Amino acid sequence: RDPAQLAEILRAENQAYLQAAGDQPPGATVPAEVGPALSLEVMTCVYLGELLVHGFDLARTLGRPWRIARVEANLVAAGALAILPQFVDPAAARGGSVAYELRLRGGPRVVLRVGDGTLGVEPGTPGVAVDCRISADPAAFLLVAYGRVGQWGPIVRGQLLAWGRRPWAALRLTSYVRNP
Repeated sequence: RDPAQLAEILRAENQAYLQAAGDQPPGATVPAEVGPALSLEVMTCVYLGELLVHGFDLARTLGRPWRIARVEANLVAAGALAILPQFVDPAAARGGSVAYELRLRGGPRVVLRVGDGTLGVEPGTPGVAVDCRISADPAAFLLVAYGRVGQWGPIVRGQLLAWGRRPWAALRLTSYVRNP
């Protein structure tokens, strides 16, 4: 297909989504294909993630640059963290017992608890006991989490940092989640 034609279709569909979302009352929910209905805010953050990540894919295919701004990546993370437990790989999470504090620079801070085949997301609270603390550039974390880039490049560039009692546990974080 012609990239210009695809871009026009995307613009039109994006405008249709924004119009439909703007017509909804505050607190509206959107039925999800899997799991519970999502708030319009969460759905919009997840939708933004689809645009940014698939935009990255297209830009890479076309040999063009694609920048994901920190504020945009943090919005996506807020939506993704709300639905993250739905995408746990129960087999991978069954054997593990680990707690992470994830600090997205300029954005959310959460605790992720993995064990007994589940992954839980809790608000981040200073001083909470965890095995591994991760500070991440939100755009780098987004691309690693969505499986678009490996983790070693962002680690070497200081975009992903881990410390704590078990900093090596950071290397396994994405293995607990299925990429939809």
